Amino acid sequence: MNIAIITTGILPVPAIKGGAVETLIDILINYNEDHPEHFITIFGTYDKEFERMDFSKYKRTKFVLTNNHSFVTKLRRKIFQYSHSSFFYNYYLDFFAAEVSKKVATGNYDVLISENRPGFVLPLRRAFNGRLFLHLHYDNLYKGVEFAEEVVSACTGVLAVSSYIKQRVCTLESSKNKVNVIYNGIDLEKFTDISELSVTRSQFRLKENDFVIVYTGRIEPIKGIKELLEAFASIKDFPDMKLLIVGSASVNDMSKNQYLEKIYKIASTLGERVIFTGFQPYKNIPAILKFCNLSVIPSTCEEAFPLSAIESLASGLPIIATRSGGMPEAVDSNCSIILEKDGHLTENLRKSIITIYKDKNLQQNMSKHAIEQSKKFSKDNYASNFFASIKITDDGTF
Repeated sequence: MNIAIITTGILPVPAIKGGAVETLIDILINYNEDHPEHFITIFGTYDKEFERMDFSKYKRTKFVLTNNHSFVTKLRRKIFQYSHSSFFYNYYLDFFAAEVSKKVATGNYDVLISENRPGFVLPLRRAFNGRLFLHLHYDNLYKGVEFAEEVVSACTGVLAVSSYIKQRVCTLESSKNKVNVIYNGIDLEKFTDISELSVTRSQFRLKENDFVIVYTGRIEPIKGIKELLEAFASIKDFPDMKLLIVGSASVNDMSKNQYLEKIYKIASTLGERVIFTGFQPYKNIPAILKFCNLSVIPSTCEEAFPLSAIESLASGLPIIATRSGGMPEAVDSNCSIILEKDGHLTENLRKSIITIYKDKNLQQNMSKHAIEQSKKFSKDNYASNFFASIKITDDGTF
């Protein structure tokens, strides 16, 4: 098939700047290069680092890139802004969707994939009459959401990253027989075959005999960092227990600034027991997880399907997580402790951390099961299931 994949219009593909969605697109590209069956066109954004890359290795992938920082693009985007009275997202993203739609209209594609942008579906549909799929990574398409019915109606199908997301989309009348689940995958070998650590405990002032609890992800209210810190602060009897918070904050409004102040105030009372690493490039994450002992994912929101859980599984870490959206589809009771997102979360985090800390046999058993569970979410499983889902069946249906 001749497939066009439309990126989110922000981070570049190939995923040199990271990004969960962009990394998953990379997996699809590389799988198709290794198992040549399709021709893929990536509609994405240009990055100056591409000038140092060798694109000749891509034999079955074409990149059609918009340079968001060029004078011509800025001028055309400004004209677009002033010639439109309303936007689905904002003038920046809507301009990207409009530009891609023009290019798609002149192409010869069997399938279009909009990656996690419901708002791109309608302009793409106006330009393209063929098979159009929305690959949905977030919980933002369900009954009551503006234009949700129109978006799903315009799709041939929706590829949801979890059964939780599928259930949400299926609250829409237009979703009948349109939604399939494609679980995310990662490159498991990056997390299992680590001969030499790119980062070590000593770089974060951690000792070899420390019991290291790790959180990886954004620092924001819905991720449950405050509850985790409060739980950790109440554990006073184990000085070798340390908390490593890997990630940075996305501060876009005053409420998040206030949240950060609360976070750092709690952490300040704990001294060197809590370490904030700040942003870490994705290449460092496998090494960081490798020297940790326990992963905690205390989300208070409904997670679509967290890649951080799969990464922790692949690293053989016992997991404490909340019953959050697609989380129970990623982990089970053999490798994790699942907690309810209720008023007892902080206390239950405290109890669960101590339970795992004290029981070496439990740690070993959970670690063993975690590695086994991670095999369900390999990059090859993800890519093969993805391509199988967008194939035209004998009767021409999804």
